[in-house]
Amino acid sequence: MVQVSTDPEYEQLQTRYNEVLHDTNQLTKDVYTYKNAMKALLEGQTLMGRSFNEVFDPSGEKSTESTNETSSRSYANTGFYAEAMQQAQQELLPAIEILDNRVLQPLQEIQGIQKNISKTLGKRERKKLDFDRFSHAMQKLADMGDSQPTAVHKAQVQLQQATEEYASVDQMVKEELPRFFALQGMLMRLVLREIYVFQRSISETLFTRTVQIASTVLDQQQQKDVRKSYDETLTQLESLRVCDRNSSKKSSSSTVDVPGSKDPVEPNLAPCDANPFVTAAPRNSNTISLSGNEPADDTVDSDYAPSAPPLSEAPLPSTSPCSSPAYDGERHKES
Repeated sequence: MVQVSTDPEYEQLQTRYNEVLHDTNQLTKDVYTYKNAMKALLEGQTLMGRSFNEVFDPSGEKSTESTNETSSRSYANTGFYAEAMQQAQQELLPAIEILDNRVLQPLQEIQGIQKNISKTLGKRERKKLDFDRFSHAMQKLADMGDSQPTAVHKAQVQLQQATEEYASVDQMVKEELPRFFALQGMLMRLVLREIYVFQRSISETLFTRTVQIASTVLDQQQQKDVRKSYDETLTQLESLRVCDRNSSKKSSSSTVDVPGSKDPVEPNLAPCDANPFVTAAPRNSNTISLSGNEPADDTVDSDYAPSAPPLSEAPLPSTSPCSSPAYDGERHKES
């Protein structure tokens, strides 16, 4: 069996190189993912603004003002939102393209250099195998004595050549890999700085546009009123029996006969599950002015929610349609 030589110094360099190779490949994948996600985010914001515009467009309604007084005003504000998001997309798309030149291209060049280094390390492994093989052959001939002088001379020549080739590649790798680590580290610091600058530009632009929308459409008090209207409308929705998932399976009578029991049992009509995201307590309600004529307030509340038409201006009926007098009369007749 051929004895394999070991080199702790090279093994340490190889371990470090494998870590750098893995980190570079992972960073390149992450940058590609981040770039595509930012493109999708900007396009999604613009499409969402257009969708809001279509939802609140009063042109197709016969009596929009009578059914929803806030439709026309909400339509104007959603148009402002769509325009702001489109402007943000136009500002940031060129920055995303710059990301290719300043981040992805250097990373791809580093990957190309690493491929060449991997080939060199593979060459060193092959030279090392030749050196170990010829060393083992020479050792076997030496153990046999001087019975085969021709074979011994040939083995000495092969071992000398393998030793020189292996030593040349091994020395070059041990000298060049530390220099590669230093230069690669300098380049990666520049790449990470560009990624930071790009992320900061994206965040600042989106924040500026969002604050602009909030200060134009809503002030702090109006934000609280939207939350209050949301809570009140959810409470009314929970009172509707049509929201109950099991209502279609239950009998129309108000009581249910239970086997083995003499007294009828009232059915348990559980309301719809409350919205888990609504935790704010009801606040004083004021009519939200969406005309945009009031003075803008640049301060944005921490619990700001996206602008939506105040649901309290178009309240749902306080009673369930299933509990009307006509419906109750028919139900008593059936029973």
